[in-house]
Amino acid sequence: MILKSYKHSGLTEISKAALQDIGLSYCARGILAMVMSYDSSAAISVDWIKANTKKEDWRAVERAIVELDRAGYLTLRPVIKDGELVGTEWHMSDAPDQKGSSL
Repeated sequence: MILKSYKHSGLTEISKAALQDIGLSYCARGILAMVMSYDSSAAISVDWIKANTKKEDWRAVERAIVELDRAGYLTLRPVIKDGELVGTEWHMSDAPDQKGSSL
């Protein structure tokens, strides 16, 4: 799920604070910008990000995902059905959640 602080069709707007967050690498900011360019129905996952970042070193992408999580831009929530863990739901926003890392 993608949570946007701006809602304009046909445009991608990202908070200036997110793009200027010096606590994030350029790779993390790029992933955030790329993800925010999709609509909220995009099913974000490690595989989805990997498929959409072909030119980056995969280790750098993994580190960037951890950065986004630790900074509060990414929240991972368990999906439980019938008492069993069946997956993880990703929530990414350009307004960081200050609750702490979910990884």
